[in-house]
Amino acid sequence: MHLADGRDLAWVEIGDPTGTPVLAFHGSPGRCTEFVMHHSTALSCAVRLIAVDRSGYGHSTYHPSRRLIDWAGDIAQLGDHLSLDKFAVIGHSAGGPHALACARYLEHRLLGCGVLSGPAPQARSPITEGMVLSNRIQTAIYRRWPRNLDWLADALWRLSLPILEPMFQHGTQHPERAMDRMMRRMLPPCDLAVVSRPEIRTVLLTEASAFNGGTLRASVQDMAIGIREWGFNLGEITMPVHIWHGDLDRNIPLPHANHLTDEIPEATLHLCPGEGHWMLVDHMPEVLSVVASEGS
Repeated sequence: MHLADGRDLAWVEIGDPTGTPVLAFHGSPGRCTEFVMHHSTALSCAVRLIAVDRSGYGHSTYHPSRRLIDWAGDIAQLGDHLSLDKFAVIGHSAGGPHALACARYLEHRLLGCGVLSGPAPQARSPITEGMVLSNRIQTAIYRRWPRNLDWLADALWRLSLPILEPMFQHGTQHPERAMDRMMRRMLPPCDLAVVSRPEIRTVLLTEASAFNGGTLRASVQDMAIGIREWGFNLGEITMPVHIWHGDLDRNIPLPHANHLTDEIPEATLHLCPGEGHWMLVDHMPEVLSVVASEGS
């Protein structure tokens, strides 16, 4: 669809077309097609799962000055476009803050809200203990990078794109090698066991093959948005929020979920012992059942 400002917003629908609508927000990097693997789960839960390409990913247009409140506005327009009076939202990883933005600004339209392996705000009190080194480095950089120099970061990205493009091409030609290197560096054994399943690996390889300069640009923006001030306080979210988190998550460690649970007045933590960042794969039936029935 075309948004009011001319940008495109893309999505894919799976599950039960007459079921309870649940909008799903992918992590970073990612695309809406990551959720296609959950078609049978959505069908069995009587859920119309509407997975959305977030700004700059897949077929959704990049938004250069994006804030979390802007995403809530985009989703309101999508809800109108699909004639949805009420719907639930879920967000995985970097999609979590976007789900929370909807809980803050679209409470009157939400049936439920779920955050899966999502981060807490980092601008004032960063939570980095137990986090993989690359994420700790990015947290330190973006907390200190002045907003008035974002134009410089964008210019550097444009200048470096011709240099990076061969690397992207190599990665898309050999996605198995690129993905395996990244997974071994970042994921604990519990996550490696999940992403090594043939059906999950196939999906991730497809995503790796589509990685390009635009994906990198959106990912960098995502990290900056998640680490800087969100534009709202967690205490302003008055609707129930359900949080699922694995205690072995190294991308976004468990203290993030604890902080969200402590700060959101009506938050419920669903702890997943012995699981990591990819806990959503096995917990999707529970997630969809809970958020779709929250408002009933």
